[in-house]
Amino acid sequence: MKPGRSFFIAAVIMCFLSMLSYFEPVFLKILIYGAAFFLLILIADGIILFFFTDRLKIERKINSILALGHSSVVELVISSSGRGITPGKIILFDIYDNLFDCTMFPAQIKPFFDGGKYIFRYEITAMERGDWRFPACELLLSSPFRFWAFKIRHKVVSQGFIYPDFNMIYSSVDFQALVSAVGETNARKRGMGLEFDSLREWQSGDSVRAVDWRATGRKGKLIIREYRDQQDQQILFILDSGFRLHKQEENFSEKKIAQTQFDSALNAVLLLAHVALKHGDSVAVSVFGSVERWVSPVRGVRAFAFLMNSLYNVRSASCPSSVFSAIENALSRLKRRTFIIVVSNFREEDENQLSGILNYAEKKHLLLLANIREPQAENLAKMVFNDDSKRCEDDILLSSSAFAYIAARQKLMKKWENRGILTLESTAGTLSPRLINSYLKVKHSGAL
Repeated sequence: MKPGRSFFIAAVIMCFLSMLSYFEPVFLKILIYGAAFFLLILIADGIILFFFTDRLKIERKINSILALGHSSVVELVISSSGRGITPGKIILFDIYDNLFDCTMFPAQIKPFFDGGKYIFRYEITAMERGDWRFPACELLLSSPFRFWAFKIRHKVVSQGFIYPDFNMIYSSVDFQALVSAVGETNARKRGMGLEFDSLREWQSGDSVRAVDWRATGRKGKLIIREYRDQQDQQILFILDSGFRLHKQEENFSEKKIAQTQFDSALNAVLLLAHVALKHGDSVAVSVFGSVERWVSPVRGVRAFAFLMNSLYNVRSASCPSSVFSAIENALSRLKRRTFIIVVSNFREEDENQLSGILNYAEKKHLLLLANIREPQAENLAKMVFNDDSKRCEDDILLSSSAFAYIAARQKLMKKWENRGILTLESTAGTLSPRLINSYLKVKHSGAL
């Protein structure tokens, strides 16, 4: 227990009376009787709070699976235990995980419950991915005369997971808008190089090359051969979680969530994995750098939940990462031709380090190297110089260095393209539609 507000008010009054009694002896008698009365009330109030006050019961209701950046409602049901009197005042503290943002506590709730129950609702916002846990709730109970306050800790444990923002993945409107933004759809295609699906009558706009002349001769009318995307192919994502993608993004969200390039890359990988699973392909994921994780190939839309559970708590860190070792490890595990998508931040020095392993990999597999651009370096290369000559010299040197760095990266990507390796260069924010676009082009071309 600790002293309450009334305790300090009474103490101030006693001090004031003691000062008055120094000048007027009549106040000494008032001080003595007042102190005795105050002591009796103080003891009685403490005994009531400690022995006869209801400790209450708490139940917490919250979804176990939450989405990054989205608000969720937490419901606390506070009810009487039926033992003791109702506290004079109740202050509530819910001990939430540091992965969340909340400004509700401490919160004062009504001490008199309607029907023996009080429901307190508040919102929290998930700020980071990972496992979360709420260990307890605390109540600060006041005595009837507010001389004492007593803290009670209720072990109310809730736990769950914070996933990447999967609302867009399951929202058909947002998903179709994302796919249409790159000029592609996941609808059935017609043309050569794809698996045969069925025959149908000719419609306006159909290509003459799609006409099945034998079926046309039998039916006496134009018949078109319909094709569909090839299925049962294998996609492997190799994702860098080291220092290369451990850079904070600029202006990521109005909710002020700390988002790294790796977070956006992981979202892009999960979104494309969802698309690939819907197309009937199998998907595998390899993470290297701060975390070494291998997710074996899975197939079917229902397997997306398994991918999410395997990757939701992976985070990047400022530690070394080896693209060479990641590709080498993946090649030792693959048993069939695979579309390998490597997501990292490639540098000029990677040309010599990766030359041999890329030559070996492209003989058996189809490679796509996705390079995350660095907006800060690009902004430095476009720097506008001021009039200060000394400062201008430093700015010119910095800008020219950034320009040379970007030019070397672009030259490296061009060399890989000339060797027949698929490449993609994108900012972290636009990586999702660019990856989907590249994947659908590969599917429709039959290159895999």
